[in-house]
Amino acid sequence: MPPAPPSLARALLLRLEAVVFVALALLALAYYLRLPSSLPSEVDYRAVAADLTARAGPGDAVFLDPHWAERARLFVPSPVPVLNLARRPTREDLRGYGRLFVLSLPDLPRSDMAKTHRFLESIQFRRAGETVRHGELALTLFENARVERPSFDFTGQVAQAKVYIRRPDGSQDLCPERGGRHPCPRAGWINVGEEIKEIDSKPLRCLWAHPAGNEPLVVEYADVPLGRTLDVVGGIVGQIVYRRERYGTTTLRVKIDGELAAELEFPPGEPGERRRSIDTSAKAGAPRRVHFEVSAPNPDMRHFCFDAGVYP
Repeated sequence: MPPAPPSLARALLLRLEAVVFVALALLALAYYLRLPSSLPSEVDYRAVAADLTARAGPGDAVFLDPHWAERARLFVPSPVPVLNLARRPTREDLRGYGRLFVLSLPDLPRSDMAKTHRFLESIQFRRAGETVRHGELALTLFENARVERPSFDFTGQVAQAKVYIRRPDGSQDLCPERGGRHPCPRAGWINVGEEIKEIDSKPLRCLWAHPAGNEPLVVEYADVPLGRTLDVVGGIVGQIVYRRERYGTTTLRVKIDGELAAELEFPPGEPGERRRSIDTSAKAGAPRRVHFEVSAPNPDMRHFCFDAGVYP
């Protein structure tokens, strides 16, 4: 049988392409028509809110799965924290929570509730009971098999700290405590205190500590009972972290009894938090003086936040 002429073959190919295009269009239309029925309703969210109100307590948190399920935040009862982690959570993020309520949208594309559950089980969380469905939402409780909370919480104790800007001659521009915060009269944009800030798409409870320039902003704690480690985490807040132009590197120095124990740098254009676990076992027992010093050669838009804790 002779082959089909080129014009006929091309016509068949065009017809096949049209059939495939129409089929894909119909599949896409079917998907979008079905999508609203897969999304949680306000009734679903309110049912979850009632469930959390009845069961959640101090030391618990809600973990959004997937991370973009942000609407759920509006319905989580205060003061239960909501963890929206764009990357997989690490043990450092979760170790202080005794229980996690994993709030999932299991029927949506790119949701994998089973994978999230396996991950939590791999980092010392154990499932506590069956998953409860509230319409298109699923709520699963996990317990932390190895809770670690700081024996001294620097962020929580900021009212007891001494905050000042240190001049080159060693003199101090004090930032007196006022209502749990430390506004600095010399630099109106500096108001050291506890906040929740977004660092690389993750909320972090931390100390707002915008640098004043090369002269370090010092947050000083006296008589800190050190333990096994002193753990520090910090980062540039918000979207400004992605911009490189003319912004300087922010430096956080940790000093114990005047000696440098760690130095962390936060360059412009490099998102993400920086972490350091300082071995303080040799200094454990006796109270110590701990300084956190924040500086930047160009402090413009260096929206900086850090958190620290002593672990026994």
